[in-house]
Amino acid sequence: SSGINAEWPLRPGVAGSMVNLDPNNLDQIIKDNPLVMINFSAGWCRYSQALKPIYEKAADSLASVQGVKLAYADCVAHNDICSKYRVSKYPTMKFLRSGELMKSEYRGQRSVEGITEHINKLMEDPVKQLHGDE
Repeated sequence: SSGINAEWPLRPGVAGSMVNLDPNNLDQIIKDNPLVMINFSAGWCRYSQALKPIYEKAADSLASVQGVKLAYADCVAHNDICSKYRVSKYPTMKFLRSGELMKSEYRGQRSVEGITEHINKLMEDPVKQLHGDE
């Protein structure tokens, strides 16, 4: 899609863009979205720093997809969220489907395409296990 940077940087919490999780909005975000991807990060971690702008762009490119939300958890500011999901290394990307933590973490390419393709596959076929690359 052209012009995804027109509104850059997007304001936090705007529909379609990445949402910053905190203890006040966590449950509502999970309740409102059948599929939530959470990027658990720490500001001091350079891999987290490198991933954040990519993750934000992926959130923007998925803005029009119904029922999907890409969320960001700052494990320094909100360690309670990260310990709830047993995250101890950063960045860790997990999925919640209908409020349930999925067993598989995201270990794919850390690129906008990699993340969006993975989400699209999860949305296409909620039941079947993801098959390997064609």
